[in-house]
Amino acid sequence: MATDEDTNHQIYDLAENCEDLFEDLLLVLLRTSDKQYRIVQEHQQRFERWTGYLGVFAAPQASLDSRLKSDPDVRDLVTQLLEILKRNIQHGESLVTGW
Repeated sequence: MATDEDTNHQIYDLAENCEDLFEDLLLVLLRTSDKQYRIVQEHQQRFERWTGYLGVFAAPQASLDSRLKSDPDVRDLVTQLLEILKRNIQHGESLVTGW
């Protein structure tokens, strides 16, 4: 079961992980496919705009995690969607690298 400390930064941590995975995937695609690189880069930029617009990486008291503390249903939905994004990026990288 998740503790309060775990949920305090859950969205932040997942989004940061997705950012890192996007960077890793783009590094792989840079060497393999210009078209796929541009597509993933566009999705990464959209993700960055989304995180900026919602304040995912804002100061702790203004962050999305903090603002959704009193609305666990919405917080859980956002974390589920970030988990799906994370798995999809990982899957994309595995397709490109072959593992």
